[in-house]
Amino acid sequence: LPMVSVKPDAESPPNRPFALLVVEHFRERLATPLLRDDCDRILRTCGLVLDRARRLDAIPLFRWLHGFAALRTRSTSQAAWSGWLKLAAMCCGIAAIVTAGLWMQVPLNIRAAGQLRPREERVVFAPWDGITAHLSVDHGQSVKANDILMELRSSALDSELERLTGEWRSAQQRWAAVQAARTLERNSARREESAPLSYAGQEEELKQQMASLESQLGVVRSQLAQAQIKSPIDGQVMTWGLSQILTSRPVARGQALMTIGRLNGDWVLELQIEDRDLAAVQRAWDEQSQSLAISYRLPNDLKVRSEGQLEALAIASEQQDGRTITKGTASLGKDLPTNLRPGTPVEVQLHCGDKPAGYVWLRGVIDAIRNWWW
Repeated sequence: LPMVSVKPDAESPPNRPFALLVVEHFRERLATPLLRDDCDRILRTCGLVLDRARRLDAIPLFRWLHGFAALRTRSTSQAAWSGWLKLAAMCCGIAAIVTAGLWMQVPLNIRAAGQLRPREERVVFAPWDGITAHLSVDHGQSVKANDILMELRSSALDSELERLTGEWRSAQQRWAAVQAARTLERNSARREESAPLSYAGQEEELKQQMASLESQLGVVRSQLAQAQIKSPIDGQVMTWGLSQILTSRPVARGQALMTIGRLNGDWVLELQIEDRDLAAVQRAWDEQSQSLAISYRLPNDLKVRSEGQLEALAIASEQQDGRTITKGTASLGKDLPTNLRPGTPVEVQLHCGDKPAGYVWLRGVIDAIRNWWW
C-alpha cells in the first residue's frame, strides 16, 4: 500500500508515494472488509509518523542535535555517539574560526580610485568680465612663467576709462582757470574781500575732485593691466580645445580659462576615498602619525607594483556622481615612466596596518552594526 505525504514538498509532485506498507495474509480465504479497514488505519498512522520523521531528517544539523539529545538520555548507541562527535567537531571548527578572527592579525588593505596629476599645477582664472581679444597658446604648448597666454577686452572698462579721463581733464582745466583768476585778483589794486575766499574754496573743491578721479583711474588702469593674462609657472597647457572654447568668446570673472602643469616635474595621485572606507583610513592615518603607505599599478605597467605615501587627507567630504567621497593626495615612488598623462585612472591600495582577521573579513557588517547601534 503506498504512503503519500499529507503536505507534499514543492520539489515533489503531488500523490507521489515516499514509502510502501506491505501486508501479508496467510489465510486461504480472501481478505475481509474489516481487514482492509485495519490496514488503512495502520497506513494512515504509520504514514504520518514516517512523513514527519522524513521531514525532520531533512533539517540541517538535526542528526547531530539528535545525537546530542541521545547523549543526554545516556544512550550508548553507536548512532548517538556518532552524532555527538559530529556536533563536537562542528563546535570546535566554529570556535577555531572565531578565535582566528579575534586573535589572528592580517593586513587591512582598502581600495581607492586615483588619478595621476602633476604636483605643480595651476588653474588660470578670468580677472573680470570681458571678451577674448587674442589667444596666444593652445593645448600641449610649453610656456614659461609670465608668458602671455591670452588678452581680454572689456568695453565697459574702456568706456569707464574714457569717462573718468574726460572728467579729470575738465576738472584740471577748471582748477587752472581758478588759479589764474586768483593770480589776477591778487595783483589787482582793488579787489573785494570775499573774492579770495571764494576762489580758495573752489580750488580746494577741485583738488579733492581731481584726487578722487585719479584714484578711480588707478583702479580702472590696474584692471586693464590684467587684460594680458600671463602664465603663473613653467609648464604645458593641459586644457583641450582652447581655440574652440575661448576664441572671441565672452568670459565671466572667476571663470577657469585653462590649466598649466609642469609635466616634467614630480607627480602625485589624487585619491577618492569612499565614505564607507573613510573611518578605517582615518584611524590608520592617525595611528601611523599621518604617514600611510600605499601601493598602485600604472595602467601601462600592470606587472609592476609601486609604493607611495599618503601625504594629505581632506577634512571635508563632497558629493560626486551621487557618491560621498573624501579626497586625498599621495606621493609616487621614484623611477617613474616618462609618458605619464594627467588624469590617468589608477587603482590604489591603502595599507591600513594589521587588524584582527574577523574585522578585515567582516568590516562592512561590523561598521554597519556600529553605525546602527550608535
